[in-house]
Amino acid sequence: MMTTTAGSRLTNWVLALAIVGLLAGDAAVVVARRDDPKPAAGGSTGPPTETVPSAERRALEAALPELIGFVEETRGLRFKARPEVELLSSTDFDARLRGDFEAGEEEGAFDGDTALGVLRALALVDGDVDIETVFEDQLPHILGFYDTEAKVLYARGISPTPFLKQVLVHELAHALDDQHFDLFRPDLDDEASPAFDALTEGSATWVEMQWYDSRPPAEQEAIDAEEGGLFEDVPHDVEDQPDLSVFEEFGAFPYAVGPFFVMALVEAGGTARLDEAFRASPTNTEHIIHPDRFLAGEREAAVAPPRADGPVVQEGRLGELGLIQILDTAMTRGLALQAANGWGNDGYVAWTRGAQTCVRANIVMDSSRDTTELVNALRTWARAVGGGATVSGTRPVTVTRCG
Repeated sequence: MMTTTAGSRLTNWVLALAIVGLLAGDAAVVVARRDDPKPAAGGSTGPPTETVPSAERRALEAALPELIGFVEETRGLRFKARPEVELLSSTDFDARLRGDFEAGEEEGAFDGDTALGVLRALALVDGDVDIETVFEDQLPHILGFYDTEAKVLYARGISPTPFLKQVLVHELAHALDDQHFDLFRPDLDDEASPAFDALTEGSATWVEMQWYDSRPPAEQEAIDAEEGGLFEDVPHDVEDQPDLSVFEEFGAFPYAVGPFFVMALVEAGGTARLDEAFRASPTNTEHIIHPDRFLAGEREAAVAPPRADGPVVQEGRLGELGLIQILDTAMTRGLALQAANGWGNDGYVAWTRGAQTCVRANIVMDSSRDTTELVNALRTWARAVGGGATVSGTRPVTVTRCG
């Protein structure tokens, strides 16, 4: 899990980014890595209010050399400077996450109402979503995160259990990549941003997976037991709010798909090829879903900007991942994947009409066959979701809906 400042990364998916790791489907992802709480400038939320017992601090210091050495050897890089690891009491750790999240709202890093309006227009949510309740429920289960702006790894002040060590391996991998490639990139757009997240989380998860595989069976069992036990008392989850499923999937994407992307890079050219991907990064989620296209240097097609029928409140790109999620509401996952395959590029605009938000997207596909498949799928989607959804054109395919 990393944190970054949202800045110009406001998108229709920004609400998902605000809770990305909180709702990830795999428990290990949720605990180890909550992506993108919005830190205040400088990454600080004030001085600690509680002191972490010296025994925990000494135990952490004793554990770090082995963890740092493993991360360096596996990643094929060396730390330029010893990574800064700050151990916080549980109270201060939670306060920092909570304060960072609230700071993002106050500074306009994301507009939840606008984001939800866009998601409703795309028929991805229907009703209210209680983000804060889920956020508060999950706080006690987050053990560590790396702040790409402050350049500090924050860990909850507990004894370094086998599972916490695994969390630290993941976060140290972020710190190592950050020292070499600068992971703080607030100006990425809403399609390049999740692609870069998948690269960074994929790299750290790949290292973490190898740490787990290197541990003796008894330690692996201890990791599994601690990880599973942390979620037995979570009072609210996605089942309580079905509309959270879109956020769950978007949040899980960097961790579920990113490692496969990274493994494809390593297989193609070792860790040197992974290093190169940080210098010339993937620019869309298609690159992550289809690593062969990234490795082949496939570029995005030109796409005409869609027309808005009112003052624009948001604009951006859906990407192949967004297109899959939209189609998935009206057909099987297999058909959605097939129809979105061949995505070339897109752009969308959103505007308000009374109490509703309207969205219009222009989508360009790679071939005429891809276009035909998408048009047929979008027409099926339009009939299923209603709300006056329309689909027209071929290059670009234009889809419009208000909700």
